Amino acid sequence: MLDPVGRANLKWSFAVQDLYECACDLEPGYWHYFVDPKISWYPCAYRKDGFLIMDVALKSEEKAFHHIERFKNFLKHRFGFRDATLLRRMGCRVTFPAPQRWFHFGTNRILLAGEAGGLFNLFGEGISSAMASGAIAGQVSAKSIHQKTPPGSMYRKEIEPERFKTAQQFTLKSMLSDSRMKDALRNIPLLNRPIIMKDMIKWLFFINKMGQGGLPNG
Repeated sequence: MLDPVGRANLKWSFAVQDLYECACDLEPGYWHYFVDPKISWYPCAYRKDGFLIMDVALKSEEKAFHHIERFKNFLKHRFGFRDATLLRRMGCRVTFPAPQRWFHFGTNRILLAGEAGGLFNLFGEGISSAMASGAIAGQVSAKSIHQKTPPGSMYRKEIEPERFKTAQQFTLKSMLSDSRMKDALRNIPLLNRPIIMKDMIKWLFFINKMGQGGLPNG
């Protein structure tokens, strides 16, 4: 632990992932995230290799079973989730450090990339950030060997644009002005837009609240 005090002050929660053999009408090839606080504050599902993968997130004092059942019922009524056999259930303790303004990129000789350093995007996906920061870590490591100096200070300088970009995603102004959100809303039927906007605004304020050190239900 390079920053035990900082990590101890982060808000932690739990994520549970189920793998089902089932029938489901979710469109394959996409990761589906549902902005519906009545299900869970992080419900997502996707089809892969003929199976359905379903994720929920919850606070430490909550029961995972209730979140899972709500999500299954939602998928059943909206996307024909049926004939399901649970093949695997996994869970882990998670935190979202970027909205809480925590970043730590290591020491002079230890470089932290991706989620280990606090980098991930607005929807909690960390692979793209890991690839970008990992490439930077590799480049500065090669330079430091050539220059015979520790890579830490060089890495922190080069990683700053990634850190800034990540932090900016979690400001309320940036989230409400995101062009991708506007494009998505244009593709939603006009009568459904007020409902979607209501849930989106609830979710955005939830993320903004995390940045202020809180973690409300819903």
